[in-house]
Parts: sequence; C-alpha cells; structure tokens
Amino acid sequence: MRFIVYSIMSSLLFLSLASHGETLRVMLYDTNNPPYSFKKEGKHQGIFIDIFQQLEKISPYRFILIDYPFARAQHEFFLGNVDIEPGIFHGWRIDEKVYGQYSITFAKAEDVIVFRKGMAFNVQTPENLFGKTVGTVRGYKYGRYDHPEVLRQDNKGEGLILKQLLYKRFDQIFIDKRVIQYYMLKDKAYRQLEIGNTLSSVNVGLRVHPNKVHALPALNAAIQQMLTTGKMKEIYQKYQLAAID
Repeated sequence: MRFIVYSIMSSLLFLSLASHGETLRVMLYDTNNPPYSFKKEGKHQGIFIDIFQQLEKISPYRFILIDYPFARAQHEFFLGNVDIEPGIFHGWRIDEKVYGQYSITFAKAEDVIVFRKGMAFNVQTPENLFGKTVGTVRGYKYGRYDHPEVLRQDNKGEGLILKQLLYKRFDQIFIDKRVIQYYMLKDKAYRQLEIGNTLSSVNVGLRVHPNKVHALPALNAAIQQMLTTGKMKEIYQKYQLAAID
C-alpha cells in the first residue's frame, strides 16, 4: 500500500514538474530596442516580452529575460549561457561560431533607409550609396548593402543612430521599419524624417541554442497556436504595428 501511495505521489510530482518544464534564458539587448524590448519604470515591456509571457502560458517552459550589449549577447550564446535570441532571420547569423537552430517564423523584419528632411533620394542598389556615410548598428547585417564602398558609421543601437540623424550627424541611416514607425508614433520630432526604400524584408523566428533543440517542437506548436488564434497579431497591433499575415 505504501508503495502504491508513493508511486502515485511520485507520478503527481513528475507531472507537476513536467507541466512547468525547464527555464530557458532569453537575450535582450541592453540598449533600449523599442518596440521589441524596452524598460519603463524599471520593467521590461515590448513585443518580445509579450510574446514570451504568452509562450509561458501555452508551452511547458518558463523564460528568464537577460539584458546584454549586442556583442556580449552573441558571445554568451556561443558559450551556451543564453538559450534563445528572438526575432532573428537565420541569414543574419550565418557567420557566427554557433549558428543555432530556428523556430517557425512569426513576423517579418523590414530594413529601410531613413533620411534627414529634404535629403531623400531613390536607393535601389548599393551603388546608389557608394561613397556615402550611413548610420548603422554595430554587429547588424544589411545584406547586399554591407558593401565596402557603402561607408558604415556604427553605433550601439537604433535609437542612438536615430538621434544622430536628428542632430545632423548623418544624412541617412539603415533601420528596422517598425522601430522608426514606433519612434514617429511616440515623438513628433521624428516625424520630420523621411522613410525611403526597403533594403530587405525577411521572415524571423527564434534562434535556439543547439543545447536546447529539444525545446523546438513545443515552442513551434505554441507559436503556431499564437498565429492561428490571432494572438501574435494582437501583440504586434498593441504597438500599432503589423504582424505577419
């Protein structure tokens, strides 16, 4: 009888632990990265935070969000000290020592060129920017526009290069379209800037460390549920942005 009771209690404990699952560590960049992740009154907010809060509800995993500078974040992923990088196109990490495994995609990332007022011109190819200085983010990749004759001037984050554009340090920058739209939405000073051509548009998902590849089936199922039910779209619309159709 004691054995039966012990077995039942052990089974219940196992089911309880299984329902909670393991804790996965998620990298966030410590420079504010709105609307994806930022801090307000000391608390994390943004699209990625909302996504992981929902994933906790419908997947067997818990998540710890950790702030790192971009270069440090990549190093910690290499070491296996973080498990997930959100909102990533696999081609951006092709040169990393640990490439990672990728979830199904759940949104599009669109990079655009943004100009100071009155400085816009048509950009269809890298040749249109040869010899010109462009504000960029250190460590970010811009596809065919990563050309030696397109003169990059790196800074730590997109918010910083936006400020430099306002202060006339640059005539143009490369930036995520959602980021510039969010800044324009929140601060009218940015509305004088001119959004130019799209440089690239790619589907993004979660980059998962190979040590945690076992988590992908459950994460994919949860992401698909969020897409099917419209929850993913709702999260993006909360920040007045468009999710993938």
